[in-house]
Amino acid sequence: MQQLKTGILYTAIGRYSNVVLSIVISAVLSRILSPDNYGVVAILQIFIFFFALLVDAGLGPAIIQNKTLTQEDTKILFNYSIIFAIFLSVLFGFAGRFISVFYQNPVFITLAWVQSLSVLFNGLNVVPTAILNKNKRFKEISLNSVISNIAGGIVGISLAFLGARYYALIASAITVSFIGFVLNRHRANISISKSMNLTPLKQVWNFARNQLGFNFINYFSRNSDNILIGRYMG
Repeated sequence: MQQLKTGILYTAIGRYSNVVLSIVISAVLSRILSPDNYGVVAILQIFIFFFALLVDAGLGPAIIQNKTLTQEDTKILFNYSIIFAIFLSVLFGFAGRFISVFYQNPVFITLAWVQSLSVLFNGLNVVPTAILNKNKRFKEISLNSVISNIAGGIVGISLAFLGARYYALIASAITVSFIGFVLNRHRANISISKSMNLTPLKQVWNFARNQLGFNFINYFSRNSDNILIGRYMG
């Protein structure tokens, strides 16, 4: 019960602190950047969310609920998450061409390659974050999240003042994902393994695929309208 109370407290502090930070940062950036800049990044974010679901692939929740995984098993899963994150980040870069055709705006070709760094770092962060959650280290997770959001806000606002337009928003998102990964990996003390044994992956796959399937359906049920609005209303 004490662990539950502590977990709820620190999770709430982290969650609401990030909400306040997000409101403040967005308020400042909205005074500097144009609605068009926000619109371009908003469209890109729709696809970022989709790739975030793919890059997680249900692996995080699967690691948390599985009680039989050893430390070596977790390292092996970290290996596979790195490979998968690199693959999906490159795929997102190439997807920028299709996004640009669909929305009739060539700017997405370049922006997708830049934003692919967020996909990469989010993918690298899946296993470290799952380890911290599994070990109930909610205070550290919340602290890391707040620090990364503050750093992202500073970078975004600074670049916006320098006239970086939508690149300011993208750089802010990349900073958040990068700092979050670095801090969580340090706290989780996870490293890669020399082994590429498939057994740990098979142990978590049944749970992970069901989680991925639910997230996949849930994504399109919530974002189909946003995809079409961006296409037909600009």
